[in-house]
Amino acid sequence: MSDIPPPNDWQVSDSHEKVDKVVVSLTDPAFAREVIAGIHASPKAYVLIDIKELLKHLAVTSKNPEEVAVVTTVWEEFKK
Repeated sequence: MSDIPPPNDWQVSDSHEKVDKVVVSLTDPAFAREVIAGIHASPKAYVLIDIKELLKHLAVTSKNPEEVAVVTTVWEEFKK
């Protein structure tokens, strides 16, 4: 938690230059692996039994076929 708020000596400003912006997407296999590993370690691990359940849990739809393909590939690797 101490990593989240800025230090007390930070100057207050309206600038967004002090914020690191990172875009994460399930089209990134490394991020998809992290997400699936996190689910595996959680009480929701049962969704990993079936790819349809996993996609539903992640709210991945056929509207984004690239996400579906990456999550499916990573899930198949994870199941081995």
